[in-house]
Amino acid sequence: MPDSLARRDLDPADFTLFNIASLDTAVAELRAEARKSHRVKKPVAHLILAFRADESPTRETMGEAVRRFLETLGLSEHKAVAVNHSRFPTVASHYEVHVEVCKIGPDGRTARSLDSWNFAYVERAAATVARELGFSIIPGRFNTLDSAVFGPAIVVRDGILPPAKTQEFRCYAAQTGAMAISEQLNADNSFREELVAARMAADWRALIEVFATRGFSLYINGKTKGRSQRLEAGLLVVDTTNPDRREALSKLSLTSDEKLSGPGLVNGGGKIDGKKFPALGPPPEGLLTVIPPKIRKSPCAKGASSPCAEKAAFEPALSDRFDAAAAFARFEDALQAARKTNSDIATERSKAIGEIKATYAERLDKIITAGRLRRRLVNLVLGRRSEVARFINVTADLIVDHKLEQLRAERSQTFAKINQNAQMRRATVPRWIEFKAQELDRHREDVADRRTNDAVADGAL
Repeated sequence: MPDSLARRDLDPADFTLFNIASLDTAVAELRAEARKSHRVKKPVAHLILAFRADESPTRETMGEAVRRFLETLGLSEHKAVAVNHSRFPTVASHYEVHVEVCKIGPDGRTARSLDSWNFAYVERAAATVARELGFSIIPGRFNTLDSAVFGPAIVVRDGILPPAKTQEFRCYAAQTGAMAISEQLNADNSFREELVAARMAADWRALIEVFATRGFSLYINGKTKGRSQRLEAGLLVVDTTNPDRREALSKLSLTSDEKLSGPGLVNGGGKIDGKKFPALGPPPEGLLTVIPPKIRKSPCAKGASSPCAEKAAFEPALSDRFDAAAAFARFEDALQAARKTNSDIATERSKAIGEIKATYAERLDKIITAGRLRRRLVNLVLGRRSEVARFINVTADLIVDHKLEQLRAERSQTFAKINQNAQMRRATVPRWIEFKAQELDRHREDVADRRTNDAVADGAL
């Protein structure tokens, strides 16, 4: 193996071994472990933990990430080799660590968490480790939803990042600052309660009324891809004031068990809090219609009543549009600044605690040394078996113990003050969804002030 490493220009220090004796015997040990089961066609799994380009983990940090990753997957006893691609940027445009782990454990059993259909466990394990070590998490299919099978969500997905399945709404949201419909409705606690009540009552009209009172309508999806335009094609939630703002009903699901979709409403079977939703059956005739096509831009004459004029009614001016990309860049800058500040604070705290430990250790040592010398002197003068010497030593030892207890309590209070001061100085940055809301509020205030000033200027003219 060392010769092959030299040919590939790899440093042995970049390797981390788990339950393997040495790098020279790693391949032989993995092969021997794999022979314990003849039913597994691919006994070794290749996993990659990748970090963002602006993150700079050390070798020790990446090794700890792999250790926690394997432990979360229940593979702490399995043989594994991890290699760091840490020489940025000659190997990759970001830091990453490749993990070769044997699916077969020391007992000859295969780890179910590495089955090809159990990607959810791997994705959630990586997100858990990233959260514990303070690295960025990429919202995915399995780490953003609460599930009875996989557990609670690990990271929150917002309406702009990561990109939606289609770029259409993402572009519109980036230009206008509009929230996703699912994000807006799920923020309303009464909406969830009314929606559950309507589903439990198996009432289509009550369900539609829940959306109508909030300015939204339900339509049958018109994009059928050759199928008939029925509920099987899905339902869309459409903003009544802006028909181009629409989202699939299923996007409103907070868990994977709700089955909040056209077929799910008709056939029932979804669950919430352990209760099963009844089937609503087909909706009454004419209650739901197929969604009209989106308004598209087309050349229009000035002043003509046309789709262009209708679209212009809700499209803000370019100068009034919210720049989500710039807001996210400010968010990342704030995160970087907070991490640097917290790192400096942690360094100062460690240094202060080290100095305090040394000071108090010296004071404790002086008291203990003085006590020992006093005991020897008393025993030497009065004799080791003297009752007077025994009384003096016992009394003096009690005084020494009291002094030591006071000194230890003083040291603990000093540590507590240092930790409290460091905690108070720590920089915090809100989550992206909260940061974006603050930026949106500030943007709306700026737009309102600019329009007021323009109106005053026009009046003066």
